[in-house]
Amino acid sequence: MGLIPLLTALAVAEPSLAQPRLPASNSLGPGSSAVSGVVIDAVTRQPVAGCMVVLNQLYVPRNPHAITKTSENGAYAFIGIPEAEYHVNTLCDSHLPACYRNEGTTPPRCDAVAVVVDQRKSNLKVSLIRGANARGRVVDARGRPIGGATVRLGMPVRDALWSSSSPSQTKPDGSFELANLPAGEWRLEVELPEIAGALRPPTIYFPGVLQATDAGSIELIAGETLDHIKFVAPRISDNTLTVRVVTSEPTLSQLDVSFIRVGPLATRQVAIDASGTGTVTGLAPGHYFLTARGMVGDRVLTAHDFVDFLGDDQETLLYLQPAARIAGRIVGEKSAAIAFEGVRGGATWLQDGVEVNPLDITEAPVASNGTFTLDGLFGTRKLQLMGLDPGWEIRSIVQDRSDVTGSGVALAPDIEAKVVITLGRR
Repeated sequence: MGLIPLLTALAVAEPSLAQPRLPASNSLGPGSSAVSGVVIDAVTRQPVAGCMVVLNQLYVPRNPHAITKTSENGAYAFIGIPEAEYHVNTLCDSHLPACYRNEGTTPPRCDAVAVVVDQRKSNLKVSLIRGANARGRVVDARGRPIGGATVRLGMPVRDALWSSSSPSQTKPDGSFELANLPAGEWRLEVELPEIAGALRPPTIYFPGVLQATDAGSIELIAGETLDHIKFVAPRISDNTLTVRVVTSEPTLSQLDVSFIRVGPLATRQVAIDASGTGTVTGLAPGHYFLTARGMVGDRVLTAHDFVDFLGDDQETLLYLQPAARIAGRIVGEKSAAIAFEGVRGGATWLQDGVEVNPLDITEAPVASNGTFTLDGLFGTRKLQLMGLDPGWEIRSIVQDRSDVTGSGVALAPDIEAKVVITLGRR
């Protein structure tokens, strides 16, 4: 008796396998095996139609996969696939993402489905949990709608199993809708639209606070919609910090003023007018830093300040003074010889032991005799060496016979701090 071709035999033996078409997106190699099953609602046990089912081949580079959709009776099938181990994943409009699991397997873990040559595995059920929906509006402190804001689910509070969800952007009337969310108690977050010339707004937490510890929560129920959520954004856009730069010099050839937020890190230049005044708008209450750098001939003047911004309108003064410098010398323990080619000395600004902006490094090349000079400095500085042979490490940093390895080099205006950095073998 002649052999019936495998694909024909599968279709004859189990018609449901042939119902979903062979996926258009298929990067799996050819084979003679098959995987099929059904996608059902975990509560009603009814089939779920129109779900995307993805078969991912495991332990292979570039993640080969095939995609199909469930039929009206919730069936899916992948025919003519190679011998391998797979994960079966689903994406649906009204149910949370899920994967095939053996009975007793706890989400989010998935179980592998292994097939050998000519093997057919059927009746693989994927149970789905229906998603919840959330609808509401985002308004400002005066009740005016905020369009273009991004609303998203934050961290779970309790009774919630994390699942990915898509954010929503508010319409011009401030309305938003989040669909297919996991049930449980959740935080809700909003990113307000950026305002030209203002610092990027911080994350706002429901019902309208700036600190996650002060946030409220929403309760989501599977298959239901939570409506009439009102998110009131705190007053930020009108908040203004006025910066005034003060100097005894009649003229400055150059003046740069920077505004820094440490967490999350953000920096921006502050435009200063002819009277030495500039403004920063759209500030949330918090801690900020200001720096100024001016030139008088070849002399550098600097200023810096820590600002505890409380809101509304606030003013701060920056008094320009001659900059400090660091004269560094690098030596090896027991007079060990060190190659300094390509090595650079650098310094970052420390405030209360924390780097204000780790990305802003004042640096200079180290000479062949181990010396370097850093100009235009102020405040307390953390020293570092870049390009150093990894076989060496800093053992100590000494300023005026005091070890400042951990505390940093303290600088006063118009001084030269002499620093010795001692290196040792790792």
